[in-house]
Amino acid sequence: MKNAQWWTLRAETEIAAIPMLGRFRELVHLRVSNADDKWHRNDLNDTLFLSTASAYADIVVGEKKMTSYLMRAQAKVPDGARLFRRMEDALPAIETAAA
Repeated sequence: MKNAQWWTLRAETEIAAIPMLGRFRELVHLRVSNADDKWHRNDLNDTLFLSTASAYADIVVGEKKMTSYLMRAQAKVPDGARLFRRMEDALPAIETAAA
């Protein structure tokens, strides 16, 4: 009974509180909810690794679609990396972080 209570009452909140797992869950949810978004061979790898990077790194640069999903997930997960779609946009943040 205890596991059923956790699953129905606290699972979503507690999973969202774990930086990487919360992002991964949110990205998969967003992707599956979007019927127009077609999955490609590398999408699961991108989801896994960019969820991890954006949870624990300071700055992440990713391709447009995945970065958009990560930005949409930010409101539901703990603070993480600053996200950029293009390296040239990230350069000032990288230079500041390196200084």
